[in-house]
Amino acid sequence: MNKINICGVPYRIKEVDEIPPENKGELVQGDITYHTGIIQLRKDMPEEIKRQTLIHEWVHGMFVMIGRNDLSEDETLVQNVALAINNTFKVKENDNETDN
Repeated sequence: MNKINICGVPYRIKEVDEIPPENKGELVQGDITYHTGIIQLRKDMPEEIKRQTLIHEWVHGMFVMIGRNDLSEDETLVQNVALAINNTFKVKENDNETDN
């Protein structure tokens, strides 16, 4: 996947070697840049972590697009919503695999 739509706005997904840390040396796995419409993901991560990171950045974008920057800045909330979305899709995929 190289694009994602966030509330009607297309974002390009780029896999990169490194994302510069903004928060005191933390390893940054993903980043969303609103004015360029780009989401960056570290390319050295396993696919499941890339997927989770993409959803995490998507949630940041959704909150910003609905005018709730305050929620977008709450990393715990963003991560919990992203985990819920990711796990919901995983359950749906697993259910489809067992349908005959």
